[in-house]
Amino acid sequence: MEQHTFPAERVPKASLQQRELYEGKGLGGGAYRASCHALWELLDKGARPNTMKGTSFEYLSRKFNNLREESKQKPGQLDPVFRDWLTFAYHVGPRPSDKHQLDRINDSDNYRAGNVRWLHATRQNSNKRANRPHQYQGKRYTDAELSALLAKSFKAYSADAIKKYRQRMATAGYSNDEITREIFKRHGLSYESSGNPLEDADFSPKYYKKLTEAYRTSGSGLTRIEFEILWLQEKISILKKDQQDEMGLLVILEKEQSYKLMCRIGDLEDDLKRARSRESKLKVQKVKKDIENTEPETGCGSLTKDMQPQGISNFEKNKLATAL
Repeated sequence: MEQHTFPAERVPKASLQQRELYEGKGLGGGAYRASCHALWELLDKGARPNTMKGTSFEYLSRKFNNLREESKQKPGQLDPVFRDWLTFAYHVGPRPSDKHQLDRINDSDNYRAGNVRWLHATRQNSNKRANRPHQYQGKRYTDAELSALLAKSFKAYSADAIKKYRQRMATAGYSNDEITREIFKRHGLSYESSGNPLEDADFSPKYYKKLTEAYRTSGSGLTRIEFEILWLQEKISILKKDQQDEMGLLVILEKEQSYKLMCRIGDLEDDLKRARSRESKLKVQKVKKDIENTEPETGCGSLTKDMQPQGISNFEKNKLATAL
């Protein structure tokens, strides 16, 4: 099967779902890739929502306009960054089919990069449950249900305690996904919101606080591991620029400072290698999960009775011998 890689220069703006559909996963494929390129061409030329009328992207522009209008009554519903048409359209991407609607991954969080996806209408209706704020491995849980789930791992955390913690964190600006992640982290348990290893992977402990804050304010549609790699690359780039300035005598550093700069660059480059290695392993895990979630009726590579080679009859053997 021919592999199609999502254009690297468009990765920072696009959602993970758009990238996966482009590469042929789910309902994606050639038609979706064509839609992506058609939309990008329009956006690159500066197309506005009102110019999308009559095109296959009319729903996308209408959804954007509706969200802008609704946000006047509900100011917290639409992230300020998402009020920009180009940011919104590049991130969300084309509608996979006319049965899909734009949905929030976490219902109580706002429409923002990283919290929106295309969802089939029949699934969207069952997904909206305000009383189930916690998502774990693709399923939603109430505070009480999450308490019972933690109890299976011998972690006593009452539903009332979870509710109070959730309300306190929500007031501080944390999304439901981030709150549930923190609850699992406090109990020393691994957290998987969707069952997708790439989406569920958390930041390295070494930079956890810095990266968590930077990620929350970035509005990026990248996964955490992708964001960590990009963050490390930017830090290395900044320090290498400082090093070049020093070598060009544009900046005069003391011997100790120069040595610290060199060591810091080396440390970050090692961390970047580890992050890339972790990303590669997570991709392998995702492929394994994708295989596990595919359950062919006859088993991989096996044949049904009708498909088994039956051989030839004696009459056919005699006929063949005569012909030879």
